[in-house]
Amino acid sequence: MRKPFLYLALALSSCALINAQSVEELRSEIEALKQENQILQNKADFCDLYSKSDEITVKSFHKDYEMKVIEVKGNKNDQTVEVIFTMKHQLPNQKVDSGTPLIQAYDEMGKSYPVKSLFNSRFKYVNLDVPYNQLLQNSIVFRNVLPNIDRLSKIVGTITTSNLDGGDNKHKANFEFLNLVIDWE
Repeated sequence: MRKPFLYLALALSSCALINAQSVEELRSEIEALKQENQILQNKADFCDLYSKSDEITVKSFHKDYEMKVIEVKGNKNDQTVEVIFTMKHQLPNQKVDSGTPLIQAYDEMGKSYPVKSLFNSRFKYVNLDVPYNQLLQNSIVFRNVLPNIDRLSKIVGTITTSNLDGGDNKHKANFEFLNLVIDWE
């Protein structure tokens, strides 16, 4: 009589152990799916921003470089405006140089705003390697912009491009972003 009871107890405890292991595996899978869902949501949000950016006119500085403004965010407390844009090109081994005296933002009344930082750095001058056929997200932050300014009519800047390995392939030209509505937070 004791043996069947022991077998039954052993069978029930092993079932409970298998179920506990399965529950942990399921929890782990659910967590992995949540993380994957968040990544996909971020990509979908970026695609939405990217498709909406067609409302802003962009004049690129070079025929082989594609630039697109993704978002224009204002920070009321800091009185700054961050212009987030993408850049992509079809040329091998390129670098981009830019600096603050060469980039200015203007509102509808013609008032200009200085650069606080460039291309996801805290610096006002940037020498940036731009990989071939890779979409890069960058930003320019302008300071001293009051929250009552609802749009920037123009951002104009000069950028120099050249081959990373030197040579005569230097190109210096202007880019323009026109009609940028500021989303203040």
